[in-house]
Amino acid sequence: MLVAVPTLVGAILRVPYTMATATFGGRNWAVFSGVALLVPIVGTWWLMTHPGASLTTFCVVAAFAGLGGGNFASSMTNINAFYPHRLKGWALGLNAGGGNIGVPAVQLVALLVIATLGNRRPEVVCAVYLVLLVVASIGAAVFMDNLDRQHPRHEGRARSR
Repeated sequence: MLVAVPTLVGAILRVPYTMATATFGGRNWAVFSGVALLVPIVGTWWLMTHPGASLTTFCVVAAFAGLGGGNFASSMTNINAFYPHRLKGWALGLNAGGGNIGVPAVQLVALLVIATLGNRRPEVVCAVYLVLLVVASIGAAVFMDNLDRQHPRHEGRARSR
């Protein structure tokens, strides 16, 4: 159940997250959706430091973890608008590879934490990802562009900050 809930939420959020990129702008949505991932990270940290939580509490935190699946869909939409047709396949493939490496990366970081600190400090994994999330969100705010909403299809038209 704890694996199925974030998968289901991520699958459901793919459509609205895809539309949000065009509605709010790629940079704006990337920053907002990145900051929204603080909820599952902090929730997971809380669960790890407060044993005895109910299955319902775990399921709520797992549902918030599904926000990451929606993020992946919105990043694909944003990339599609900024690359010419001849480079779209490469850019989308690179993004898909980066997006799909998330689970193995979490597992490797968790194994590294266990190998160095033992199995009594799993919340350190949350701390590592909290730092990475903040860096990525700041990077999106500073370096990304938004789509120009004046054009109905948005395709290939970027607007600077």
